[in-house]
Amino acid sequence: MTSSNYTVTVLGLGAMGLPMATRLASELTVHGFDIAEPRLELAAAAGIKTFASAREASQDADALLLAVRNGEQLNDVLFGENGVAPVLKPGAVVILGSTVGTEAIPATVAKLAEYGVSLVDAPLSGGPKRAGEGDLLIVVGAEPETLEKARPALELLASTLSIVGDKPGDGQALKTVNQLLC
Repeated sequence: MTSSNYTVTVLGLGAMGLPMATRLASELTVHGFDIAEPRLELAAAAGIKTFASAREASQDADALLLAVRNGEQLNDVLFGENGVAPVLKPGAVVILGSTVGTEAIPATVAKLAEYGVSLVDAPLSGGPKRAGEGDLLIVVGAEPETLEKARPALELLASTLSIVGDKPGDGQALKTVNQLLC
């Protein structure tokens, strides 16, 4: 798949989401959604195609990039009343850039599989400036085939892309250990 026909949806265009979306838009097609109109305006000015809802933004995406606070919010964004999982195309990948812990991962993987969608566990480190420069540290746990589907987005965002395991949850485990050591 060439970069010109690879679409990434970024839900949440805040302090980290907007710089990541802007970085991705330098080489990929990027769809974005945020609940705050000023963030949508900034995204549109940066070349990101914005939408009125998360569901609209997520349709036809090859990858969905999420940064959420916890497992509960992850579940709500994907499977809640207005969740996006039902509109993701089969074969799409969800890239989870947050550290939500390992507990939420198995159920998320199983529910996504019902839609023919896979999860790339990719907690990231670095601030907004580094996100916009593609200088993030990302630790990844994903099945090899799923990782390849997410690679166009991950490689644009990361200066250090560490594959730490071949299943979702492996990235969460290593990132948690790293946080405890810090």
